[in-house]
Amino acid sequence: MKKQKFVVSLLVSVFILASISFVHAGESGVLGEIRTSGVVLIKSTSDKWMRSGTTYPLINDTTIRTRKGLASIYLKDLIRVDLSQNTTAVVNAGREGYGITLTNGTMAFNVSPSASLSVKTTSTSIFIETDNEGLEQTISSESPKNILGVISTGDKETEIRSISGSLSVAVSGSGTKSIDTGESIMVAADNTYKVARMGKNAPERERDLGATWECKEKRRRQSPHSF
Repeated sequence: MKKQKFVVSLLVSVFILASISFVHAGESGVLGEIRTSGVVLIKSTSDKWMRSGTTYPLINDTTIRTRKGLASIYLKDLIRVDLSQNTTAVVNAGREGYGITLTNGTMAFNVSPSASLSVKTTSTSIFIETDNEGLEQTISSESPKNILGVISTGDKETEIRSISGSLSVAVSGSGTKSIDTGESIMVAADNTYKVARMGKNAPERERDLGATWECKEKRRRQSPHSF
């Protein structure tokens, strides 16, 4: 997977996340809502692909496939997931919380401190949740922040990037690896991995991206509509 392609997908996903909102799904059995633009296909209880409307209720084990379109997933527990073009994902919920199987493509996520999300790809599993001990330590002095990041996967590798917050990544044969804000990890199909950090030695394009996201995050936290 080429680095340039990933950065382009990341830019698209970050742009979508910049203005964020949340929907309360009141219907029983409904996990949340899907909002789409362009060509997006959905398969749920009927087990047949159908073209999604602008807004669609999200139920358990729904498969979403974006072609030349984009999809935003709003889950009840203050979780938002954005799927870029040419992405396939399955959304489900169980006793342990929400889960997404990302078959291919790129997704960006925004998870509130009170929620958790797990993502499975062909080469790894990612766990997104606020550390309880850290939450107890900071709750009196500063409100915990949302966890934001991007996951991009293909046949040969998966790249996970933390924009804000800590993520746990399971690597077969090597245990669980953690990455923090500004770090990324690349996990190959043969279970080899590499951790990188965006800093002074990072490509100029990535440093600019980090600075742009920091500005957008400041504006988002000041907005009365953010969560």
